[in-house]
Amino acid sequence: MTTIAALGEWSNNNWLGNDRYRGYVKLAPNVDPNDLKDAIRKMQEAHQPLEELERDGSKIWYTLTPFATFHRHNQSVKNAMMILSVVAILLLLVSVLNYLLMAVSDVVRRSKEMGVRKCYGAGSGSIYWMLIKETALNLLASLAVAALVIWAFNGVIESLLGLPVQQLMVPQTIWTLVAIIVFIFLVSAIIPAMMFVRIPVSTAFSGYKESKRRWKLSLLMVQIGINAILLPMVIVADRQYNTALNADMGYEYKQLLYSHLKGADKASLALIVEKLRQIPDVEAAELTYCIPLNTSSGNNIMLPDNPSKYLMAVCDQYGATEGFFDIMGFRLTEGRAPSKPKDVAVSRSFVEEMNLYADWSDGAVGKDILISEHSDDDDDVYTICGVYEDYILGSMMGGDHRASIRFCWDVNNDDPYQVFKTLVVKVRDVNPEAIAKVKSVIEEFLPDRKNVEVQSYTEAVKQEYGYLSQMRRTFTIGALFALAIALMGLIGFVRDESNRRSKEVAIRKVNGAVSGEIIRMFLMDVLKLAVIAALIGVAIAYFLADKWLELFAMRIGLSPLYFIIGAVTVLLIVTAVVVMSSNRIARLNPVMMLKND
Repeated sequence: MTTIAALGEWSNNNWLGNDRYRGYVKLAPNVDPNDLKDAIRKMQEAHQPLEELERDGSKIWYTLTPFATFHRHNQSVKNAMMILSVVAILLLLVSVLNYLLMAVSDVVRRSKEMGVRKCYGAGSGSIYWMLIKETALNLLASLAVAALVIWAFNGVIESLLGLPVQQLMVPQTIWTLVAIIVFIFLVSAIIPAMMFVRIPVSTAFSGYKESKRRWKLSLLMVQIGINAILLPMVIVADRQYNTALNADMGYEYKQLLYSHLKGADKASLALIVEKLRQIPDVEAAELTYCIPLNTSSGNNIMLPDNPSKYLMAVCDQYGATEGFFDIMGFRLTEGRAPSKPKDVAVSRSFVEEMNLYADWSDGAVGKDILISEHSDDDDDVYTICGVYEDYILGSMMGGDHRASIRFCWDVNNDDPYQVFKTLVVKVRDVNPEAIAKVKSVIEEFLPDRKNVEVQSYTEAVKQEYGYLSQMRRTFTIGALFALAIALMGLIGFVRDESNRRSKEVAIRKVNGAVSGEIIRMFLMDVLKLAVIAALIGVAIAYFLADKWLELFAMRIGLSPLYFIIGAVTVLLIVTAVVVMSSNRIARLNPVMMLKND
């Protein structure tokens, strides 16, 4: 970062074209950024030909965004926050619902206890207070367990979040946690208490027949629906990650190593390249200003017959040594790679866009162009020597969509403008030994460099998708936790139903029903609503997946198969749990069941 005063005259007077600099403005106290709109516009009018630009269909405007809200206003950040918030809310919801499910089951089990308490004078307040104390104890125990889990898996959590847990403990986070805990406490205490209060005193002397079955089924179905949301999201995230990681980048990088050597003198760089080429395990070594993964500058294109008219902005990848096209595996569709000082190779999208301004129907090779920053005057033309297929600039997470250009630079040239920042090496096999050899050569000729880093290009690509990997793990962990919680609730529901309907099951068996029919009876009770819950869940999952995929420049198609597999998996797990849980009562001796009842 530097101040405007430190920039050269060329940069300060460069009101149109090539680089766009990220600027920071410190406002005076109590100044609203919106109050400066008119002043900023007057500045533009004084230095830019706005009317001429608008006649050509271009518009330029500048806005000031408060730094504190810069990231929050970014659409990608908004979408990511929305998805993560939804996952958190779903997990919170499934946990609270499962607690309520157990509490509702308790209503039936403790009905006689409540009746006796009421006979001894316990009023509504006493029952509410009793439930509040019980919930408080459960909540404290849960918080203690949560603290132990966070402590034990601190490394995993830090990997998921991308920062230490301690840094999350800011006032805003703490107040959010407090609000969530209070919400959970109130819901978990008040709803069961309301049910206990409604239990009649007569239950102290007679059986309480109300099963709360509808309540339990409703809570259970919501949990199944949440799992039908999360499982398809796991599948979509996994497919997107694998697609991104194995996508055709438009060049070959599996055997590449690279090292950023900004500031190194050209003579040392030339010696490094020469020495590396002599190593048997090294297939090639070249120098470049930047690699495709790096952020690139921009420049404008003009035609020699009208040098004052900017036609298009391009991604300028600058120069590299002559063999760079071969080492990267760029795919030429026309002409050759640049090899001379005034050669320039352009991407296929460059030609397509230029066809809007000039008749290049006979091909782009041989055409002359002017390029801002490179063409010092109107006679300083560059000739297109070749056209290559567009390759991904940056990554699929939101790459650069501009057309691109590349030059050939000579490492033995004394031109200070031609700067080589990166060494790229192609090896037979990427392994620690190969990386160590390359590093030792760099350190030999650049002894003053400390902590030289030689990185695998493949690993660098994976790091570009670190966010995507984190999201995939988040969805997976969320789905596993939600599934485990829901299954505990389902097992408890089947157990309660088995106890409640034991006499019915015994009578059915006495009348000839086999174990399979008893199991089917329990299964159909759950599956009828589970199918509906799963369908609603996958519909919500489709919407969330579509919003999440908007984060990516290249995205997978949302195949219905992903959601069908997710829904079917949930239903199969539900079926297996119900069958195993109801198998015990289905095999009991009906005589013993009636005798015990």
